[in-house]
Amino acid sequence: MFQEIGFELTRRCNFRCLHCFREDFGPQDISLPLVARLLKEAKAFKVTHAVFTGGEPTLHPQFEALIDLVVSEGFTYHFVTNAWTFQQVHPLLLTPARKAALRGVSISMDGATEETHDSLRHPGSFRRIIQAVSLCRATGIDVVAQMVVNAKNRHEMEQMAVLCGSLGLKRLFFAHLEPTSPAYTKNTIDQGLTLSPHEWRQVEAEAARLASLFSMEIRMSVGYHEAPLFQCRTLSLYSINVNYLGHLSFCCQLSTFTESRTGKDVIVDLNNTSLAEGLGFFVDEVGKLQRTKIAQVAEGRFSDNDQFPCFYCLKYFDKVPWLKDYQESPWAFEAA
Repeated sequence: MFQEIGFELTRRCNFRCLHCFREDFGPQDISLPLVARLLKEAKAFKVTHAVFTGGEPTLHPQFEALIDLVVSEGFTYHFVTNAWTFQQVHPLLLTPARKAALRGVSISMDGATEETHDSLRHPGSFRRIIQAVSLCRATGIDVVAQMVVNAKNRHEMEQMAVLCGSLGLKRLFFAHLEPTSPAYTKNTIDQGLTLSPHEWRQVEAEAARLASLFSMEIRMSVGYHEAPLFQCRTLSLYSINVNYLGHLSFCCQLSTFTESRTGKDVIVDLNNTSLAEGLGFFVDEVGKLQRTKIAQVAEGRFSDNDQFPCFYCLKYFDKVPWLKDYQESPWAFEAA
C-alpha cells in the first residue's frame, strides 16, 4: 500500500503536442515547501519513491532543489521528460547522492522516425531524444521510452521497438491515446488521431506480439482492455498523486484533463489538509468507484469499452460528456 508519491511539478511546457491532454499552460508551479512537508508525511506510510511529472517537470524553477529535497528525505525518484532540456539537466543528475537515488528517466517518444515524432511533438525534438539517450547510456542512467499510439504513428510500433533495441533501452511502453475534448486548442478526434476501440485492441495485440520477439521489456501502459475490477496503481492504493496546485487528485492522468482544478477527481486541497486526512478521503473514493463498477457489472450495465480502465474513469469523473456531440466517433455512445 502506498509505495510512491507523484508530483505534477508544473504546468509549464515548451511543447504544444498535437495529442496533449492539457488545456492550460503557463508559469504555474508546485510549492517547494509543500513538497517538503508532504514527503515528510508520506514517510510515515512507508512511501519510498517520488515521481516528477508535468507539464515538462525540468522547467520547474527549482527542479534541482526538488531533487535534493527528495534525496535528503531518503526517497528514490524518477521523472518524465520530453528531453528538450536534457543536456542542461543531465549534469545535475551526476552527483553521487542524486545519481544513487535516481531510478531512471522516462522519455516521451512518439515516432520511430524524425518526421513522425517531430510532427506530433516539436521540430527538432527527435534529435534531442537521441542525444539524451546517448548521454544516459554513457553515464549509466536507465531510460524508459513511452510511445502514445495514434492513427499517425501506429504503423511504426515495430520500428520503434527496433530503434529502442538499437539504442540499448531495456523497456518500451506503448500507451493508448484517450479521446481529447474539442475544448482544447488541438483535439484528437478532429485531427483524426483517435483510434477506435477495435483498433485499441489491435494495438494491444501488436504490443504483445513485439514483446514475444524482443529481449527488452515491451508492454502496454495502464489503460489496456482488462477485467472489470482490474486494479491500477491508483485503485490498488500503490500511488499517490499531487497536482501542481497541491491538490490530492485521483490519478496523474485525470489531473491533466479538463476541470483539473475543481473536477470530481480532486480529492482534497493538501495546502490546508494533512496527507493522512487526505488519504482517508482518497480511500473512500476508491471504494465508491469499485462499488459502482460491481453494481454495473451485476446489472449488465458494464460495457466492453468500460474494460479500458482509464477510459472508464474519464466517464466516471465526467470528463467526456462532449463525446455525445461526435456521433460519427465510435466512442460517442459511451458519453451517456
